[in-house]
Amino acid sequence: MEITNQKSLFTICKSIETDEYHVYLSIKKADNKCYLKSKKSICGAVEKQDNEKCRNPCVTITELREVAAKIGDKMCGNCMKSIYKTKE
Repeated sequence: MEITNQKSLFTICKSIETDEYHVYLSIKKADNKCYLKSKKSICGAVEKQDNEKCRNPCVTITELREVAAKIGDKMCGNCMKSIYKTKE
């Protein structure tokens, strides 16, 4: 999935099955809360489970890249490819 909108927001969630972090497209609604646009990760490999822990809700692509770099090798490689294909 290629994301080209500068206004896109993202959330990182840790898979309870693999302990790997995946990225999900997100949106802030009128109540100013962050919601996932889809339960499917941007790599398309996993669907978020209700009991998974999420961090850094509704971050920009720049913030997402910074957080992903800190997480390191626990990030899904395919999600990483997707966030670096994204145009800022």
